[in-house]
Parts: sequence; C-alpha cells; structure tokens
Amino acid sequence: MRELNTSIAKLFAKPHTLQSIYTTTQELFGKRVFAEHMTQDGIEKMSVTQMGELTRRFASYAKRFLHSEYVGIYAKNSERWICTFWGLLMSGHIPVLLNTSIAPENMMAVVDDLGINEIIVDKSYAVFQERENIKAFLMENIEKEPFVEFEEDWKDNFVV
Repeated sequence: MRELNTSIAKLFAKPHTLQSIYTTTQELFGKRVFAEHMTQDGIEKMSVTQMGELTRRFASYAKRFLHSEYVGIYAKNSERWICTFWGLLMSGHIPVLLNTSIAPENMMAVVDDLGINEIIVDKSYAVFQERENIKAFLMENIEKEPFVEFEEDWKDNFVV
C-alpha cells in the first residue's frame, strides 16, 4: 500500500498535460490491474501495460483512417472506451464524448454543431447507421490493428 501511495503522490506532484498523465500512469502502474470484467470463462483482467498497448494500436488505426479533427465516441463505459479516448488524443484528434443516455436528436445537434463526420461506436449502438456523411468505425477494429510506431502528436483537450 505504501508503494501505491508513493506512486499516487508522484502523479499529483506537478501539473500535467493529458499526455503526461497517460505516460506517468503507464510508468508508475504498468503491471497493476487496470480493469476487470466478466466473461463466460470467468473474470478477465487487463493490466495498465496491456491497456497502453491496446491504446497504441487504436492510435495507429486512428492516425491511418480518421481524418477529422473532432471524432465522436458513442459507446458504453468499457476498457475499449478508455483506449479509444486516449488513442484519439495520442493520434492528434480531439475526442468528443457523446452521451449515450441523452435523446438521439439532442446528441445529433452536438454532432452537427461541431461538424463531426467520424464517430467511434459500439456495435450495440445503431443510431448512426442511417445517418449520411458520418463514418461509424466499430470499436472491434482496435484489436485488429497491427501496432505501428509513429510520432505522437497529442491533443490536450476534449469535448464533453
């Protein structure tokens, strides 16, 4: 516990950018469990290091295939959501966090106001499938992307 408290104190010891929060967390907590969820085979765990790898895979995907400054995220809270958020920042995009619990017409007003034409969605959310001019990229693509090293061009802001 003392080690954990010392690591947390290091994290809050200075002002951070979103990039430095991510990299500091990776350095301090790499082997620790980041998330757990139930599968049909039992509890599946993901370490902070594994989350970082999945994030870099998604950032590689976003760098290659997403071309908008603002990219929406419309998905349930999950490990993939977090990797998508950090991956968008890492690849130079500004994530727009679209609230899945508000009425679709209100959410679409945000999409229109910001001129969003690329949205990362969970397969379970079909609201964008009939919308013209919006490319919806399913979150399942994260695991399929080969890891490619690239020069990180972090953004330090997002839209809620």
